[in-house]
Amino acid sequence: MLSMCRSKLSATLDGKHAAEEVRQSVFMYVEAYYNRIRMHSALDYVAPNVFNSGQVV
Repeated sequence: MLSMCRSKLSATLDGKHAAEEVRQSVFMYVEAYYNRIRMHSALDYVAPNVFNSGQVV
């Protein structure tokens, strides 16, 4: 998976997008999307959005 992401980022950098723009896009994906849906061990392997909504069983 990492190699696939790296190749897509390389292709993007070789194209029309600046490195800073790509860095910001990756940061926004991780912070705004991925970290909110991935399961966290500190929350007993529940996603933060589920934990905060009180839907934990």
